[in-house]
Amino acid sequence: MKDRYSQRLGTYIENPALRQERARNYEIGYQGQPWQGGQLQAALFYSDVDDKIQAVANVSGNKSQMRNIGKVRSSGFEVDARTALNKWADIGAAYTYTELKNVSSPSTRLTDVPKQKLTAQALLHPRGDLDVIAYAEHNSSRWASNTVELAGFTTLNLKLAYRPVKQVSVEAGLTNLNDKNYALADGFPSAGRQWFGNINYRY
Repeated sequence: MKDRYSQRLGTYIENPALRQERARNYEIGYQGQPWQGGQLQAALFYSDVDDKIQAVANVSGNKSQMRNIGKVRSSGFEVDARTALNKWADIGAAYTYTELKNVSSPSTRLTDVPKQKLTAQALLHPRGDLDVIAYAEHNSSRWASNTVELAGFTTLNLKLAYRPVKQVSVEAGLTNLNDKNYALADGFPSAGRQWFGNINYRY
């Protein structure tokens, strides 16, 4: 209903004729501990999507519209591995590869999904009440419309978490540490380097 009738603060044109998207999804995977202290998850996936719903830019002036763009096939794989290096350090990484194909209309690009995504993290806990977390994310380029391609990017993040008592944690850190100029949607740049601080209480 939202895709049919929402004007999204005046930036979209409603489309009452929008048809329901239907998908058949297939996946085969593995989850286990192939080495001491490690965890591994892997999966192959495939989807057939009929009447794929996607935003089409500049339908009327600068306004977009949600439309059915036809039959789409999505396939790929993902791998997630984590391991403990020692008593005070854990590392992990995850990689996803996605191949999209518009079967009905090959000239219509599929938007908002990067072909490759890689994340990596390191968790250091030098003391029982202190954690240091480093997190990196890389996205390959993605299409925002049939004519606009957004560049790939890599962001770095850092967080320190201190627990003075069991129920309370005090956090401070930086997001987008490298101050990367990137966007997930055309015309909407993401935030640059940001500091943050949190106090959490669990009961």
